Amino acid sequence: MSPHLKTPKSVIFLLAGLALSACATPAPPATPPTSLTPPPPLAEDGYVEIVVTADFPGTPEQVRAFLDTDSRLLFAMENTDSIARPVDFNITRSDQWPSEDAERILEFSDGHYTFERVTEYSTERFAYQVWGFTSATGNNVGHIHGIQELKPDPNGEGTDFIWTYRVMPDAGWKRP
Repeated sequence: MSPHLKTPKSVIFLLAGLALSACATPAPPATPPTSLTPPPPLAEDGYVEIVVTADFPGTPEQVRAFLDTDSRLLFAMENTDSIARPVDFNITRSDQWPSEDAERILEFSDGHYTFERVTEYSTERFAYQVWGFTSATGNNVGHIHGIQELKPDPNGEGTDFIWTYRVMPDAGWKRP
């Protein structure tokens, strides 16, 4: 004899409704945020990690200057089916971006916003945190911790660019 578990239909509809609401696309805010919310704490583990590498001609100093000029890397991003590209930003802390402890509000092509701050900055290493998404990304992502490293190529042929993109889901059960 095997036991049978019966789930009331109301529980099934509630779970289905919660799942669908997590996927809903919120409307862009009517006005841009004017200040940042406090960033969530960075963690030692629990991130989903993606690493992208590229080779650049020149020294790490030359590559850093190239990447940082006019937010070249930020504005080189393109729209995808699920991610809008950045189109503008407003620096809210510091005189320039990037610099240690600088903060800004990013605007995306779909009218949504997010917050970004520099957590570490040198020629060889640029680390930043992104949080407070007003788009559907905020339904699943607690924050992002990005790390860009520039290292001289061991063969003496330019600079190795290593971009580690660490995404912290907003709930532990979403990590798998």
